[in-house]
Amino acid sequence: MRKPRSDSKLKTLPWERQEQLTDWLLAGVPYREIKERVEQEFEITTSDAALSDYWQEFCGPALIARRQKAVSLADEIAEEAASQPGRFDQATLDALKQKAFELAVNPTSDPRDVKGLFMLVLKARDQEMDRQQMEFEREKFRQGLKSDLEKAIDAFHAECMGNAAALQAWEKLRAAVLEKVDEAA
Repeated sequence: MRKPRSDSKLKTLPWERQEQLTDWLLAGVPYREIKERVEQEFEITTSDAALSDYWQEFCGPALIARRQKAVSLADEIAEEAASQPGRFDQATLDALKQKAFELAVNPTSDPRDVKGLFMLVLKARDQEMDRQQMEFEREKFRQGLKSDLEKAIDAFHAECMGNAAALQAWEKLRAAVLEKVDEAA
């Protein structure tokens, strides 16, 4: 094994360019294409050996750091989901779906982490469907109750015809009942 050069051009690149190079390497871009990109965008020439040295020094740790960050985020989301079941907002769900996808396409991801995130996504979807079903049932009940009350009030109205005091009482009763039905919804 040869000793890496201490003056490697790739290792002395500015941070942003090192990030770009690391991204290309982690994305699986072939070395020949990376060499072309480095020459065009960074205006330096490099070799397969230099890219290999760079991979060993920078990409392995970067990959581990990214994975740890993804796992940490997944753990935080799982803890939040466990502490407040059914309380995901849309932004959280979108982030959760994105993270699940990123882990799913990463060949070094632990399958248990991927499964855990997808289970959270499915649980959140099931909870949203349950919430919608409950809302539908509640609205159906409210409409039925309102209809039954309106029928009863209408029957009472028919009995009050011809009596001004009874009609005034009917108007007050009707307004109060309909207000309470709307509040209950």
